[in-house]
Amino acid sequence: MWSRLKQSLFHRNDQYAIPPMDGVLLPNNKIDQFRVVRDSINRPDDLEVDSDGRLYVSTGNCIIRLHGASLEEEAVIAQFEDPPGGLNFHPDGRLMVCLDGKGLALVGKQGVEERLDIAGDGAIRCANTAVAAPDGRVYIADGTSYHGPREWYFDLMEKRTTGRLLRYDPETSKTETLLGGLSFPNGVAISHDGSSLLLTESWSHTLSRYPLSDIRPETRDVLISNLPGYPGRIVPASGGYWMTLFAMRTHLVEFVLTEDKYREEMMRSIDPAYWIRPALSSGEDFLEPLQAGHAKTLGVMKPWAPPRSYGLIARLDEDYEIRGSFHCRVNGKRHGITGVRERGGALYAASKGNSLILEGRSGGA
Repeated sequence: MWSRLKQSLFHRNDQYAIPPMDGVLLPNNKIDQFRVVRDSINRPDDLEVDSDGRLYVSTGNCIIRLHGASLEEEAVIAQFEDPPGGLNFHPDGRLMVCLDGKGLALVGKQGVEERLDIAGDGAIRCANTAVAAPDGRVYIADGTSYHGPREWYFDLMEKRTTGRLLRYDPETSKTETLLGGLSFPNGVAISHDGSSLLLTESWSHTLSRYPLSDIRPETRDVLISNLPGYPGRIVPASGGYWMTLFAMRTHLVEFVLTEDKYREEMMRSIDPAYWIRPALSSGEDFLEPLQAGHAKTLGVMKPWAPPRSYGLIARLDEDYEIRGSFHCRVNGKRHGITGVRERGGALYAASKGNSLILEGRSGGA
């Protein structure tokens, strides 16, 4: 096994080798410099901004709206039986809310809901993000047929590829599957010109584009094929797009994914908290596995140690090239960034790993 590990770590010539974090992705401490807007919202998942500049946050079993000059005021605007996740506004004004294990809810101003929980013959188990096209049709990234969004790491370690891209037509009230066999589709967005759909797949580390008029496997255009982390949500920005990478890839995890007997025994006999896997936060439990590197020296966490958890937001231009990035390195406490939004020249980020809402300068990437 050691000889195969050395080959995996030091002689990676295959197409899945992890690319280096350099150039525009060179690690920095920019997320550590963001202002803390809230540290009392438990594990915020996603953010959205309305036309009045109010910030919406999915957390726990509810949606919270923050408003005021410094977002100092808050109100609960919707509550659910299941944890909410991805947020986006529909052109008709309704808030689209992804629900853990229960599909999608469209919430009107009076609290009236429409629920989408079935597509074809299968339940919508893992709605990560939903976005509406200019014509009102809704596209949903359904990550996997086996787990809810909170169990994303099960899907990774089980090496599943059962994700789907769904489309709901409000005029016919029908939901259809456009793409299947996807590697945990996570983020979905409409291009600035309204002609294309952007889709991230976390386990294949890719960003792809499809023409809205003809979404088929054959029309896929892979824009980025080998990201150094697991891409999450992607949202429009001024002059481009923001994309979250909620955790980073490591050689050790990549190696464990190739060793099926070891991986299966690990999953059978060990608490999931201590699997060799990525996480949204880390460093609080001495039982956590090291990531094939010296995480601490003389009791100090080294920022260059292999990351079990990390914070990263990438800035893409109109041509989908990465032009900048914000980082919180291994020794930081602002990891697991799962949601981002621009608001009035500022960038807001949800650190689900450390239960923080953060504010930085959108032009600082």
